[in-house]
Amino acid sequence: MVAIRLVKLLTCGALVAAMVAPVTAQARLESHGSLKISPRSLDFGAVRVGASKSRTVTITNTGDEDVLLSAGWGTSPTPDPGFAFPTGDTCLQSEVEVLAAGQSCTLTFTFSASSAGPAAATFVFSLDAFQSLAGSVSLAARGNG
Repeated sequence: MVAIRLVKLLTCGALVAAMVAPVTAQARLESHGSLKISPRSLDFGAVRVGASKSRTVTITNTGDEDVLLSAGWGTSPTPDPGFAFPTGDTCLQSEVEVLAAGQSCTLTFTFSASSAGPAAATFVFSLDAFQSLAGSVSLAARGNG
């Protein structure tokens, strides 16, 4: 068993809840095979201190049924304060979104460098109210003085 700790956030960035949910990798794959996240990692590269860069991720429900999509920051690594909660077209307009079968939406992540050095975060997705993970996006950047 692998323990996963998730932090669930509202789109405004307020902390809602933290929970620990033991799940196996196999169980996650079997129960959430309909969510496609592309790309699964974003590298913002070097960002001048005081400047910002944005990158976009597409989330697609590849299954035959509607899903309830929740998302928030993972706690490992703890999100660097330079990463802002993502904005989306139809994703994450409320705490839980319905993503219809075959529907896609986009999320835009922004990194604003406030100091020199590496920064990292993980943004996670759930289809079952954070009892398990359906996928994640790894974020990396480097503040450049």
